[in-house]
Amino acid sequence: MEQALAENSLVLIVDDHPTNRLVVARQLALAGYASESAEDGRKGLEAWRTGRYALVLSDVHMPVMDGYEFARALREEEARDGKPHTPVVALTAAALKGEAERCLAAGMDAYLAKPVSIPELVATLQRWLPHTVPLLADMKAPLPLPQLGGDPLPLDPAILDPLTGGDPAETRALLSDYVATTEADLGELRAAQAAGDLAALARQAHKIKGAARLVGALPLAEAAAALESSAKAGAWDQVLPQATDVATAVERLRRHVAERFPGAQ
Repeated sequence: MEQALAENSLVLIVDDHPTNRLVVARQLALAGYASESAEDGRKGLEAWRTGRYALVLSDVHMPVMDGYEFARALREEEARDGKPHTPVVALTAAALKGEAERCLAAGMDAYLAKPVSIPELVATLQRWLPHTVPLLADMKAPLPLPQLGGDPLPLDPAILDPLTGGDPAETRALLSDYVATTEADLGELRAAQAAGDLAALARQAHKIKGAARLVGALPLAEAAAALESSAKAGAWDQVLPQATDVATAVERLRRHVAERFPGAQ
């Protein structure tokens, strides 16, 4: 950490989902960058004011203060107080039309859609922090492993393995945190469904989708994406079976982790 401060390379991660923060921090570490994190825009702004950070990676959709509000507040404070420009890169799972333009209009410098690969992160960090030398500057994006028929695996090793370097202890730690967080997210999704709150249902599905994509839980990500779309459209006839699909995907994922990575739960 002290070295990162000395060479002006410390990265601040602003994201409300603990698994997202863990995964992005792990990706940065593999690329040779130290990081710290904040769980919403307001706390991110407080952390940024310390002057410790060379660059900010910020989620867009967060409670308390979202990424757009965070970026605007940061830029206003820079202009008012004559502070140097801090690069802010948006990270979001919502690949919606106009999202990139909205991020740039709020004062962000770049936009990356989740899941972000380590090579993509390295390329962005090199653009905004050219004085740094990443450990994985020559790393190529991993090729997807072939799917040999049948249902897709609950976890895609082509996405999961690069996050942990294939290290069993690192993998168990990551998946233990991820499964616990996902089950908590599922509980909130069920509460929103029981309350008939489609907006909250869509938000929870979005959270589940984003974290699932990051760790390679692609079947769960697809189920959550379908539910999010239906909830936003107000299609209750589709929401009910799709919520069941999400719960089924979570259970299948949990069993897969228990069988393949004992000790992770």
